[in-house]
Formats: sequence, structure tokens, C-alpha cells
Amino acid sequence: MKISEIQEHVNELSIKHGFDESTIEQRALFLVTEVGEMVRKLLHVSYHPDHENIKEIKDHLGLEMYDIVWNICELANKLDIDSRKIIFKKDGDQSNPNVVDTLLLINQTMEMRK
Repeated sequence: MKISEIQEHVNELSIKHGFDESTIEQRALFLVTEVGEMVRKLLHVSYHPDHENIKEIKDHLGLEMYDIVWNICELANKLDIDSRKIIFKKDGDQSNPNVVDTLLLINQTMEMRK
């Protein structure tokens, strides 16, 4: 799935479920909340790598990462920002490994969410 497809998917589901009614400030707060939740999961993985439920914890970590991607896409939609263009503008080249790595991470996160 391409970043533009993810952004469109977020837009469609946001409209369907009424999430598009939130303000930019509210969405930014949701994003910060999700980052905090992800950090808590990361700390748990870091401090307890041999925990008996580490697979489940990592699955939850992936879901938090997805929530972060979701909120970023929702903010981009609200601000009429094309994420794909911004990624390429920031990295300057479609063949840049950073772009590929970013898109792969987002794709893996989306796959975990299914």
C-alpha cells in the first residue's frame, strides 16, 4: 500500500466514523497520546525482553505505531497536505533508502493492524 493510499484510507474511514469532525488541535492531542502509549510499550519491551508475553506486547506496540500513522495521516488530510509529495520533497529522491524504509514500516504496521 502506498502512502497516498494509506492517507486516502484514513480519510474514508474518518468520514465514515465521524473522526473527521475533530479539530486540528484535538487530532494533535490524540497523536501525542498515541506516542505516549507507544513509548510505554517500548519501555516494556526494552526492560522485559524475555517476558513470557513479549509477542503479544510487540503486537500491541505495532498497533500503537499504526495509531500514530493514522493520526499523522488525519492531520495531513485536515491540512490538505499530500504525504507522498512531502516524503519525496524531504528526502529529495524516490530511490533514497530512507523513503523506502519509511514506506516499508508504514506498510508493515498496516498489515499488523488487519
